[in-house]
Amino acid sequence: MILNHFNIKKFSQACVVDRSKINKEIEDLADDIDVMIIVPEKEMFNSKARREIKNRIKELEPLYKEAISAAADREDRDIIKASHKADVDEIKSDVADKYEDLFQTEHDEYRRLVRNKNNAVSKTRQLKTKQEQATILDVILKAYDDATRQIVTKIKSALSKFPTIASALKGTATVRSTREEIPNPFENENLTGIVEILFDRYQKKSFVSFTNALIDAMNWKLSEEDTLKNPSKGVSEVQQLYATWERKDLWVQLTKDLFFSVILMKG
Repeated sequence: MILNHFNIKKFSQACVVDRSKINKEIEDLADDIDVMIIVPEKEMFNSKARREIKNRIKELEPLYKEAISAAADREDRDIIKASHKADVDEIKSDVADKYEDLFQTEHDEYRRLVRNKNNAVSKTRQLKTKQEQATILDVILKAYDDATRQIVTKIKSALSKFPTIASALKGTATVRSTREEIPNPFENENLTGIVEILFDRYQKKSFVSFTNALIDAMNWKLSEEDTLKNPSKGVSEVQQLYATWERKDLWVQLTKDLFFSVILMKG
């Protein structure tokens, strides 16, 4: 983060926006979670259907009885009875279809609410996980920012005795990875800029740094115990040595440097 001049302030602001969105989504989903869902009962619709059928047939009774009384003969009465039966059957069919449709509509609504609630519960669980991660990230970012400020404060305090170095840190730093320029990192308390200037002036490869790094590499060894019980330690330590050479760009050196280094080690 330091070497790439990561913009922690901008990233923190984006995190705040993301957390606000997450909180808003959780609030919105609460309505679907808290909704009261009532399971539609088929028997209730059947009961309503039977009651309506009974009432509508009852309404036909006076007209039916009047027609029967006014019938001239048996044939007319049979026709009236058949017509009445057809009316009753039609009422039963219409009412049954009506309440079946009502039941299906309410059942579909019930299923929709259950589906929405289940989706809301699942989504809320995911969002709360993100919320926890965002909270942890916020703590880490604040800790990183505080640590960075403390490092800069200590550097500035230590350099009060070295005005020449402090003056150099008031120049313009160039980030190696991005070529971004950072003006006056000392006064602006920019740790990346301070590190880049210190590296540029004091940590570049040199005759001395190469010799020290080569001695360290030649002297490195893994103990017999670690070789048997913890071989991964060797991989880790070699990677650290490699990273040092990579960071200081020590791969290409003059022949006389190599020669002199060997002489020092042999002597």
